Amino acid sequence: MQQDVIWSVLSIVVLAIVLGMWVMKRLKIRRSHNWPAEAGRVEATDLRLESRGGTQSVFVAAVKYSYTFEGSTYFGWLRRNYMLRDSAEKWLANFPDGRSLLVRRNPKTPSDSVLNEREQSSETVSVVRARVG
Repeated sequence: MQQDVIWSVLSIVVLAIVLGMWVMKRLKIRRSHNWPAEAGRVEATDLRLESRGGTQSVFVAAVKYSYTFEGSTYFGWLRRNYMLRDSAEKWLANFPDGRSLLVRRNPKTPSDSVLNEREQSSETVSVVRARVG
């Protein structure tokens, strides 16, 4: 009986931590809509199969991007998890090396950035590129 209680408490704690991290990520994305936009570009992509314990695995698709602010270059990552390799590859196909991007930069911490997929239309990126460079 005691062991059941311990496992229940641990499960709740882990769930609370995961939920808290998800909420913090969502809040950061929401705040970033007011951050300054910088012209960025795709540096590289990566696709890996990662074990999630037991027999569970997930494909992690990642886009490494860069942007420059006040003469310094910064890097960031956009990651997505997929159950199917084809889905991950299809998403990564939207981010070929060298593609221009719009990156939102934290005005207080230039190395903190967000790459919002909804802002990556060619028209939006062109406007930012013209403004910045």
